[in-house]
Amino acid sequence: MAGPPVTTEWLPLRWELFQAETSGRTTCMAFMILQMYRRSIPDTPDTEDPLLIEDALRSNFLYESVFSHSSATLEVTESDVKGEIASGGRSMHLPFHTGKQPLHELRRLVYTARWQREDPVIQLPPGSTHEMTHSVTTGLSVEHSQILAKSLGLAVGGDPAGFQAKLDSQLHEEFGFRLNITAQEERSAKLTLTNQSSDCYRLFALWHVDHRITVHALDTPVRGGLSEGLQPTWAPRGDIQFVAAKEPFITFLDIRHS
Repeated sequence: MAGPPVTTEWLPLRWELFQAETSGRTTCMAFMILQMYRRSIPDTPDTEDPLLIEDALRSNFLYESVFSHSSATLEVTESDVKGEIASGGRSMHLPFHTGKQPLHELRRLVYTARWQREDPVIQLPPGSTHEMTHSVTTGLSVEHSQILAKSLGLAVGGDPAGFQAKLDSQLHEEFGFRLNITAQEERSAKLTLTNQSSDCYRLFALWHVDHRITVHALDTPVRGGLSEGLQPTWAPRGDIQFVAAKEPFITFLDIRHS
């Protein structure tokens, strides 16, 4: 009998949009076009603003509402966009406002999770007991924590000791995320598995939850010019995974033997 999958699919739990400084020309252009669109609808309520109501996880995010007709609706040309980029452009916060700022891009933070199983499953005959040590690496290394902080535009300075706790605190303060990020550590737990059945084999599966944070920037590679519309894509900025410091989850299945 086949066991459960080693890993489940990543499940998106939450996403957020934010702005960050950039030196990328096409991501900045996407930001500028979006700004121009929002300036063209100043009296539109938030309930009709595509940036605030569309699902940023969809592959066609902002395409139909903004970028598919960027030239006609926004009355913008490539030279206009280049001119705004060359002059430093304008920034957007949510909610929207303008003002001279460094170049910016729109970024998307996505938090996903999945179950991961220790392989192989453990099979115990009737009436038997098995003692074992379960080990897993939890938390984030300083290097990966710095990558995440940079992709989020967070300034987490000071001593490397406690860096992850500071990052976790800022994630909560800036984005409302409670992830319990800790320093990287190898954790072990002694487990005793018992099959109390007298006529069934028992299959044990040990699980932990993988957490993943990805950060992307909205990009619009120009293919054929703005007159043909733009197909927005997401350019990677950061991708980290970690395991929270928790005991393993244990599931079992009894199989009657012949």
